[in-house]
Amino acid sequence: MITPKYSAEEENWVQGQLKKFDDCWKRVPMGEEILKDFIMFNYDVPVAKSFASKTLAVNQERYRLIMKMHTEFTNLDADSQANLIARNMFLGTAWSLIKLESCKTGQEQWDFQNDGTPEMSDASIGQIILKGKMKKVDLEEVNNLSGLFSPSEMSTYRRLTADLSGLIDDEETFRLFTLVLLFSDVDNSGQLNFYKTPISMFFDEG
Repeated sequence: MITPKYSAEEENWVQGQLKKFDDCWKRVPMGEEILKDFIMFNYDVPVAKSFASKTLAVNQERYRLIMKMHTEFTNLDADSQANLIARNMFLGTAWSLIKLESCKTGQEQWDFQNDGTPEMSDASIGQIILKGKMKKVDLEEVNNLSGLFSPSEMSTYRRLTADLSGLIDDEETFRLFTLVLLFSDVDNSGQLNFYKTPISMFFDEG
């Protein structure tokens, strides 16, 4: 089997997509309430019941911006855009939850969610104080407070975390795979061609 050569042009294209991803991610900070919740959790204060839903809402807004940054998405008609958001936003959000759950420490979770985003002074101070010893926020514990996911959904998250933790640990792979999930075809019409780009070659070989 002959493997197609990965050209410099394709690498430049991929790096361009990663830059768009990072720019959109940084434009939506986690917010003071979520960050304070995270820090107080390290002092044995349970997170708020709304912690999970607000965290998911931030990531969903990040993903919405990422989609809107691509002409492959904005060139679709309104119905196709709505269908893509309704179906694939769920996939992207689930993927980010698996990423958070696969983190080994609270510091890794903090760095993932706040990578390059502006932070409030109180949160920055708390992060400095706790640096290197932040407690991991466990999804199961958070869900016991919020009731956001059913037992079967939690079981699925646990299984996926175990199966994908090795793959999702790499930041570039996480971002590339997120783009694949967000831009999978709405239907079989072939309207959206973003997925049929150099990104797909990273996963076709597996």
